[in-house]
Amino acid sequence: MRECVVRIGKTVAVIAVLVLLAANVMLFSVRIDLTEDQAFSVMPATEAVWERLEDPVAVRYYISGSLRERTAETRHIEEYLEEYVRRAGDRIELSVYDPEQSEERRREAEELGVVPQRVQLERGAESDTTRVYSGIVVEYRDRREVMPLVFEPNEIELELTSAIAALERGERRTLGVAIGDPSISVQDSLQLLANHLARRFRLRVVDLNEELPQELSGLLLVGNSELNTEAAERLERYLTSGGGVVAALDAVRVEPELGAEVQAVRNPYVADLFARYGVVVHPALVLDPENRPIPVERQVGEARFEDEEPYPFWPLISGEEARGDHPVMHGVTEIGVLWPSRLELDRAEPDQGERGRADLEHTVLARSSSDSWYLEDPRDVAPGSHNRPPPERRFSGSYPLAVAVEGEFGEHGEAEEAASERAAGRAVVISGARTLSDMQQLAAPLGTFRFIENAAHWVVGDESLTGLRRRAPTERRLDAIAHPTTRAFHAWVARSVNTFLVPLTVVIVGVWYRRRRLKRHSRRSSWNTGEGVQSSAPR
Repeated sequence: MRECVVRIGKTVAVIAVLVLLAANVMLFSVRIDLTEDQAFSVMPATEAVWERLEDPVAVRYYISGSLRERTAETRHIEEYLEEYVRRAGDRIELSVYDPEQSEERRREAEELGVVPQRVQLERGAESDTTRVYSGIVVEYRDRREVMPLVFEPNEIELELTSAIAALERGERRTLGVAIGDPSISVQDSLQLLANHLARRFRLRVVDLNEELPQELSGLLLVGNSELNTEAAERLERYLTSGGGVVAALDAVRVEPELGAEVQAVRNPYVADLFARYGVVVHPALVLDPENRPIPVERQVGEARFEDEEPYPFWPLISGEEARGDHPVMHGVTEIGVLWPSRLELDRAEPDQGERGRADLEHTVLARSSSDSWYLEDPRDVAPGSHNRPPPERRFSGSYPLAVAVEGEFGEHGEAEEAASERAAGRAVVISGARTLSDMQQLAAPLGTFRFIENAAHWVVGDESLTGLRRRAPTERRLDAIAHPTTRAFHAWVARSVNTFLVPLTVVIVGVWYRRRRLKRHSRRSSWNTGEGVQSSAPR
């Protein structure tokens, strides 16, 4: 009787625990992201943007049903959007629409700026070209941001949070673009970078020969060879007032349009400005055995073919040389630097009556490898001309190629009342103006443009956005084993395990459990019999 009561009590306890667990799951849910790159988690920078929201944000995702069914990327986007909104709570509302379902939805999407694209979709051995939609519209109060084309899940958090931050602020930051090299123009030389930055900033071309507009949040300076002393003074006043500058500078210019002609910069005024603040640009080109090969055309007899040639004049910075805790380096894995001049940090105390290095903080963001070297007064930068370092190794070592400077800049010899009006400014000095050009597509465009974007965010004071790294769920594909012998062996192992090992394991466990029950029953019977004999014995 007592054993029966114990069994009933255990059963009731188990049922009660299961009921409590089910109720707990219904009332309180805990989600754990076990993906390798935390693909379905939001970053602290995103949560910081949410905290500033005073009204709900409406997010509308327009996605064609045919595209959703046949591409994993759009499913990842939708899954991440659902997680994004779930974490944001009532601050963000998500709606998903299929423009293919009705003419009204299609017209609505196109009027909002979500443009259809013709893509080739594959299903098995068949493929067809169709017109599809995949775009996001974000609305906050009476303001709107549109992402007309969304196909890459690895940028969805960056795109969405940047759009929400711009809406909460009221407008996108205005980034001025100043050109200091006559051989470079936004239309002809900087189109790729301009298209990349236009997703985050409102770009405005400015002239350093004139006063800078008040609306600028930051300044991107490309080249310095044609900037005079007045332009340098105007740039210094901008930094002194608390402005932010990303400057790609040269001490040696290479003009690929003129057959890679090499010239020393004739007007060093801007370079001298940054030298006063501890970043010296030397008239020497840095070469690195770690580089991105460039395509070259070779001719053998009458035949021409394209080959790749190592090009040390374009260092590829990756690994430890491209890592750091500075916000500008968040999410940056590699940087391609084109024809960089040698940078040097000069932390010596400024002369009496001058202001500069003592009140500034310098951080090396990227540097060449330890096997790099530099050429003073270079004349020939053709592929194959300097593929090996000089035998004396006198000029070899690791050299800074990008430096961040932060603190109070100031004009030299200024009065005390003017000095009291200073504000902390920021600057990122990058070696090589052509690093920002469209030639970057031959080097490392994704990493380099991400680096420039981070630098722009940092100098305008939006460094929290640099923490939004690009990521996506990684597809773990199971590829067929190609080698026939290996494939046959694995098939034999699988058949053996399924046919013999699994059933044998079940039988062994069953026999062991049966014997265990018999032994327990035997002990219980012996105890009962012994107790009865003892109780019937005469006293």
